[in-house]
Amino acid sequence: MDAFVVERQHLLIKGVADKIKNTATFERSAMSAVVNVCMQRVAAMHDQSQLLGKCAPLPGCRGVTVADRVHVGDVELSRGDVVADGDAIGVVNGCFKEGATLGVFVDVAVVRRRVAEHSVVVVRTGTLAPWHACNAVLCTAWRELDLGELLVVCR
Repeated sequence: MDAFVVERQHLLIKGVADKIKNTATFERSAMSAVVNVCMQRVAAMHDQSQLLGKCAPLPGCRGVTVADRVHVGDVELSRGDVVADGDAIGVVNGCFKEGATLGVFVDVAVVRRRVAEHSVVVVRTGTLAPWHACNAVLCTAWRELDLGELLVVCR
C-alpha cells in the first residue's frame, strides 16, 4: 500500500517529465514545468473563492450579496460553523460579498473559561460582526453545552 501512495504522488512529475526530451538540462526543464503546473493549480484555486448556494441582495445595503456558505481558498465556511480570527471566536451567521471582498457575519463569542491549551468554553454575545472570510479559520471541533455554552477546540 505504501508503494502505491508514493507512486501516486509522482504522477504529476511523470506526466510533465515524459514530454521533455533527454537533454543536458532535463532536470531543470522538468522542475520548471512542475513548478509552472503547481502555480497554475494554485492560481485556479484562488479564483474559485465565491459565495455558494442561494444568493440574495442584502436589503438596505447596495452592492452586498449574502448566502449561507462561502468558499475561500481551500476552505468552505457555512452558517453555524465556529471560526476564529486570532484570539476572537464566533459562530458564522451568514456569508457576504461586497465588491471583490468575501466575508462572514459572525456572532461574536466571549471566553468563559479555558479547558486546555487549545480548548475553551465560550458563550455567544448576540453581537454580529463582519469578518474577512480569508482571516476566519474554521475551528477543529465544537460542541453545544448546557446554558448556551460552546466547547471549542482550536489549533
